[in-house]
Amino acid sequence: MVITMKTLITCVFTIFFAISFVQSRTTRSGYGMLFDEVECFGGFEPCHDHGNVSCTNYCKDYQYDFGVCTQDRGCCCHGNIPK
Repeated sequence: MVITMKTLITCVFTIFFAISFVQSRTTRSGYGMLFDEVECFGGFEPCHDHGNVSCTNYCKDYQYDFGVCTQDRGCCCHGNIPK
């Protein structure tokens, strides 16, 4: 069985992609750098009046730091998890 250069390169890139994906999933926590706790609840109702401002006010009632309106999940509340 002869391994062609194209097959070898495809295998190398596949392995590289798999390792990169697994490493990035284990080194990141939550959504990003500063705000780690994200909960999407309340639906789209908090986003209707003033968008992110209303969503942030809604989230602060539940002890989150700020809120962001998304197209698919409604109001998502972000909170900082102290270390």
